[in-house]
Amino acid sequence: MRLRLPHRLLAALVLVLALALSAARADAADDAAAFRRGIGVHRPLNWANLSTTDSTRYGWPPFTGKEHAVSDRLIARIRESGFDFVRLTVDPGPFLQMTGERRDRLDDLLIAAIRRFRAHDLGVLVNFHSNSQVAAYRPEAIFTAAGTPLFQSYLAMVARTAARLAALHDPGVALEPVNEPPAGYDDASAARWQAMMEALYRAARAQAPRLPLVVTGAQGGSFRGLALLDPRPFRDANTLFSFHYYEPHLLTHQGVASRAPREIFWRDLRELTYPAHADDMARAWRATRARIEADPKMSETDKRRAIAAARDAITRYFREGWDGALIGTAFDRITAWAARHGIAPDRILLGEFGATREESAADRSRALTRARWLHDVRCAAEQRHFRWSIWELNGSGGMAVTDRDAPDRIDPLTREALGLLASPSLPACPR
Repeated sequence: MRLRLPHRLLAALVLVLALALSAARADAADDAAAFRRGIGVHRPLNWANLSTTDSTRYGWPPFTGKEHAVSDRLIARIRESGFDFVRLTVDPGPFLQMTGERRDRLDDLLIAAIRRFRAHDLGVLVNFHSNSQVAAYRPEAIFTAAGTPLFQSYLAMVARTAARLAALHDPGVALEPVNEPPAGYDDASAARWQAMMEALYRAARAQAPRLPLVVTGAQGGSFRGLALLDPRPFRDANTLFSFHYYEPHLLTHQGVASRAPREIFWRDLRELTYPAHADDMARAWRATRARIEADPKMSETDKRRAIAAARDAITRYFREGWDGALIGTAFDRITAWAARHGIAPDRILLGEFGATREESAADRSRALTRARWLHDVRCAAEQRHFRWSIWELNGSGGMAVTDRDAPDRIDPLTREALGLLASPSLPACPR
């Protein structure tokens, strides 16, 4: 039997239904709306204190001391500088190792840290970010296969955390279950990572249906790894897809000490310019070779090896002609991947990008090289409507963006590169 309704009543019902559907869509979209321009915050809850008697055990409390401090003034500066969220990294090791009352206290420490940033109107993306400090909890130990006892414990930790975050009923809080998975460099491990990421997603979603989640691909979370991910199991309105970008590593990691044989010269590399102009190659090579030859930390054998590796790498960098257009090709690959799968561009998060900074604040040319690269990467993201988060606020990794002369202030040139401050040195993003 057909039910005939008065025209006005039918029109009213249609209007109510339309408004309800619109509100539902808005609610779903708004849950992830806070996360547009972010910055990694690595100090408060990472690289935990170790036991003074056993280096395989974490100390208590695990996150105290000067190295874990971030002042309220600096948090306020983050918001004042134009960022709208922080990507708060969390060392999963203590959360996996500790039990009982101390494990409960860890959850309380996390919630307290979140509330500090939320009090300054900053969204908080909680990112479990494993490190190699305790070998039992290094990434290579955790992310071997979905069925291992350690990974199952990790799943339980993610589920428990998702439940705690969901209980805040705060759309400005999100969860990224893993950072840079060390898998996916071959077909077999790529398939294993797909299974592990799906398991992490299900564990979090079972406890937190509306919580914004961030999913990452394999290969260290690179754009190549994301392009290998099958996104169909993760399709809901509150899921973002992340990739990291540090290419070319030779440029972004100048001056970093590395133990890898092919990177032995990196700590003596300072003079790469960006964009890469062939006219600058000879100067960069001469300066690097001179620094290697004078390096007191290297044996003569290592010097010969470093000089040969440096010559090849520097030549390749300049011949490849790194510039904004070349960076854009990687971002176009993600745009194409998203389009194939019907994923809106604003569901993509450039979760990390950054470059080392010259120790001498007076080295303006090196600072401008870094700023130009940051500018082009940020522009590549914004032109494609991706969200982004720079690495990192402060810390010892060489990429901190706090001002060396005023540690409670964000470096002005970095803000210019990120479009958060008018710049006399850098152009507007191309349209």
